[in-house]
Amino acid sequence: MTVHTISHIAVNGSDADAYGKFYVDDLGLNLVRRVQSEFVEGQDAEIPQAHTHETIIFNNGERGVAIEAICRTIADPSALPYPMDPIKLGVDRIFIQSSKHDGADIILQDPDGTNVQVSAGDRSYIKGLRMLVPNYQASKAFWPATLGLEVLDAPTGSDYDGFTEVRSGADTFRIELQESNAPHLPTYGYQLGAGRLAFTVDDVEGTLNQALAAGAEQFGELGRFSLGPVTMVAGFWLEPSGVILQALQFIKN
Repeated sequence: MTVHTISHIAVNGSDADAYGKFYVDDLGLNLVRRVQSEFVEGQDAEIPQAHTHETIIFNNGERGVAIEAICRTIADPSALPYPMDPIKLGVDRIFIQSSKHDGADIILQDPDGTNVQVSAGDRSYIKGLRMLVPNYQASKAFWPATLGLEVLDAPTGSDYDGFTEVRSGADTFRIELQESNAPHLPTYGYQLGAGRLAFTVDDVEGTLNQALAAGAEQFGELGRFSLGPVTMVAGFWLEPSGVILQALQFIKN
């Protein structure tokens, strides 16, 4: 199966205004869309209490990877059937070039604690991310077997173990892998932090079947969604770190 590009990084957050200030005002990314939905008690089977669901999307203003921050306002998180603690394994760092930054690289934290390494440049865009994984060799075998992405060992002296690269519009998006003994929380898809990576592929069902045959754990069901002139097909499975990987395919109606 063929990966065409990385689509977006989904981040679970708690304050959409804070994400907008951080990524747009402070780092210079482009605000693509902001949508808010209100759920009454019992409307959402997974979060039965009344809550607000707000999605705010940023990118570099061109075709390329986006950050999709999903912020939920929940009155009593302790009443949920799963924890919303910050992610430990998984995406540890997002790399961004910012036209608003001068000088050496700095590491900031987004509103819910994900590290963001910022470098200087003449335009703002999302360059890549680093993932903490429980077993580097397992992940090194997993990425080629599921998405066909080659993983290369890091050069000697690097502070990460390996990397894989995928197209992002006109740019190359790097995913660095670093082995970690951080505790692994069960994935429910709602923990705070960056917990889902989406890729566009040529065949979602084939890609999902290939991932499952390689030992991936499926997350949710294969979905089909009508988006006007196209149908979006989406399949989900788990990376060994607990990050949800999403394969997307857009079919003209």
